Amino acid sequence: MKKVALLLLTVFSIKFGIAQARVISDGSITYNIQAISESKNPTIVDAFDGSSFTVLLKGNNVRTDFKSLLRTQSIFYNGADSTATILKESGKEKYMFQLTSENWINYNKRYINMTFTTDNSKTKTIAGHTAVFASGTTANGEKINVWYSTQLTPQAKGYDYVFKNLNGLPLEYEVINGDVTVKYTAVNVLFAPVSASRFDKPTSGYKIVPYQNQN
Repeated sequence: MKKVALLLLTVFSIKFGIAQARVISDGSITYNIQAISESKNPTIVDAFDGSSFTVLLKGNNVRTDFKSLLRTQSIFYNGADSTATILKESGKEKYMFQLTSENWINYNKRYINMTFTTDNSKTKTIAGHTAVFASGTTANGEKINVWYSTQLTPQAKGYDYVFKNLNGLPLEYEVINGDVTVKYTAVNVLFAPVSASRFDKPTSGYKIVPYQNQN
């Protein structure tokens, strides 16, 4: 009887925890970006100067926008079939890449089987939400530290492949590659409706380039 009672309590606790998590089906997250390098060559740091990263969510549709002084990149991700469209702009050059679900996996292949180890003893508040700490390493050796909320989760999974298996929403994370660290910090999390027009892809002005699988 004790074992049955313990099992029921565990199941109830899991269900209760899931019930408390807020699924974001309509909203946005804005991140500030900071790059730090121990190298004497500041080129990489300068490339991220004044940059930002925005995530727009509406049902199964996700749009991410990276903007810097040197370039911009937008990704339109469809969580229903895991396809994506990538727009890249640098100066007058504008390119569009259309990715199938297989292409999307290949595009993110360094994050396949990515796992994180969570330390629930480490918490802090970011953009008004409590976050816990986790760390992991990619297939090519990049170390990623993340603070994420277990009480917030996007409806569409897989738009940010590195966090596909993370049980929550990343609010702050660092990507460490060699002597360069790029840090993303959420400064605003909104649950207000996002206009469907923000997910309309351009029909002209971009050169369509076939996606080439990365070896």
